[in-house]
Amino acid sequence: MRANLIPPVVTAAQAARTYASEADMLNVGLFGQTARQWREANSGLEGNMRDHASIQQLLVLANIESLNAELIQMGLPQESAFRN
Repeated sequence: MRANLIPPVVTAAQAARTYASEADMLNVGLFGQTARQWREANSGLEGNMRDHASIQQLLVLANIESLNAELIQMGLPQESAFRN
């Protein structure tokens, strides 16, 4: 994903935002909320939303992450109908 998504000349902060944007797109699709929204709603829990996901959710997540990586490699922007 890094080779196709993040240009070679970016700061670490820019790279982190790009990864977070992709992760949040998948989180919203699967869990219905971003990581930040989950943390705010579950401030008393340790870990993150993926730590509390069911095995079925993690399996779906692995599959959509793989599909998303393929779409990135094909050059489809996140705003495309296929990735949104």
